[in-house]
Amino acid sequence: MLIDPAGYLVGQVSGEGNYEGIDRAIAQTVEEFRKRGELNEQPLKLALERAKVGDLPLAFPGKVLADARGDRLFIADSNHNRIVITKLDGTLIETIGTGAAGAQNGAFAGATFYRPQGLALDGDSLYIADTENHLIRRADLRARTVDTLAGTGGQSKSYGKVEGPGAATALNSPWDLQFVGRTLYIAMAGPHQIWQLDLDTQVVGTYAGSGREARLDGAREEAGFAQPSGITTDGKIFTSPTANPTSFERLIWRAAKCAPWLGAIFSTSAMRTAGATMCGSNILRASSQRRKIRCSSPTRIITRSSA
Repeated sequence: MLIDPAGYLVGQVSGEGNYEGIDRAIAQTVEEFRKRGELNEQPLKLALERAKVGDLPLAFPGKVLADARGDRLFIADSNHNRIVITKLDGTLIETIGTGAAGAQNGAFAGATFYRPQGLALDGDSLYIADTENHLIRRADLRARTVDTLAGTGGQSKSYGKVEGPGAATALNSPWDLQFVGRTLYIAMAGPHQIWQLDLDTQVVGTYAGSGREARLDGAREEAGFAQPSGITTDGKIFTSPTANPTSFERLIWRAAKCAPWLGAIFSTSAMRTAGATMCGSNILRASSQRRKIRCSSPTRIITRSSA
């Protein structure tokens, strides 16, 4: 929603990919009120969040993935544009990425990301939803290198059914990842869809969702999602929408003193919790706004379908 300096609503739009129109409307509004002499252009006095909390090891971590067998925790340190790998007790092992925003492939020490989110582990390969680069990246944990599997680096403006070679197909805000067999499923928040990447053929495309932002059950290609931001599986695919967290059949974890967990194993769209993962009997969660990884024990599990 765009509100002018007089307090009146002058425009509104939903979804992504509307930057040019919004920018043009703001410029026109500024010009009009400047001519009237009714535009206060004095700088706002704002206190940065960093000034309140000081420098912390993590900056708005988006997702977290536990590898109990390997005693590793993978953290999407989203606003530091990197992946942090620690032991389960928090001891730092290494980081992937320089911290600068970019899409550089190569050695861990020189690779760059732009606000990465979802993570999926398969052997020595860590798959990364490089959200604001609109890419799916892969980190080879043995060779300590990063490459790109899908996306062109540009933001797709396409909705509806899409399919093509991974390296030649534009993506739109991939937010979370989940393996089933040799298929990597992608919560594609931008077009309100679930996509799939076949790791053998390297073909990427729509799996479910019409592209309309909606809460609508039905056949896969006709169903409506609302900015899906979390995805997991128990053999079936479950997703957690950001815009409407009651959309799908789900398991709800209720953790002690925590908001509900959405997803077949884990996932949430709560403002302060961007991602979660199981480790033994505990839930590790990325508390994004608190810039920490927190641990909880579930008190009960409830299974239900959406109303």
